Amino acid sequence: MREKITERIETVSGGLFGSLKLLAFGLSCGVIVGVIASIFALGINGAASLRAAHPQVIFAMPLAAVVICFFYERFDRSEGTDTILMAARQDEEVPANLAPLIFGSTILSHFVGASVGREGAALQMGGCIGDQMGKTLRMDQKSRSLLVMAGMSAAFSALFGTPPRSRRWRSPISAYCITGRLSPASSPRCRPTILRG
Repeated sequence: MREKITERIETVSGGLFGSLKLLAFGLSCGVIVGVIASIFALGINGAASLRAAHPQVIFAMPLAAVVICFFYERFDRSEGTDTILMAARQDEEVPANLAPLIFGSTILSHFVGASVGREGAALQMGGCIGDQMGKTLRMDQKSRSLLVMAGMSAAFSALFGTPPRSRRWRSPISAYCITGRLSPASSPRCRPTILRG
């Protein structure tokens, strides 16, 4: 009986330690991604202000398209947002250079007046950073996918300045939309990233 109790205590304490560790990594991911996404938002706003001050830059759009296509052809082997969503669902590799490509190409696109959104860019950038953090920390696939979701939540929150109160609804719902299942494990790890974002 004593052995069973000791074994149960070790199991619970190991699970608690693992959860606290994932929570700490999720919070760290939120801080890192939140800072980068805030800089990204400032870059987009600065590019839009420059374009408004110099409307003639719209004529540089074809040149910007050539530059962006060159860099994507040369350095990107991903499927874009699909790669990030697959990384959240299963063991999909996310190229490390996806985040800098998204960062630069989105700001350049906004500068020349191209009609590109911010949402997909935020999700890809945050998911890529979360995935790279998981790889660096040598996490298993399940933990790494939680960091991908945490990164996505943090980037989206930081880019759009989402109020912290919405964390109650957005974390589990976005986890459901991404993975196709409502995972109680994903919600607590994504919530701190939204607060930090």
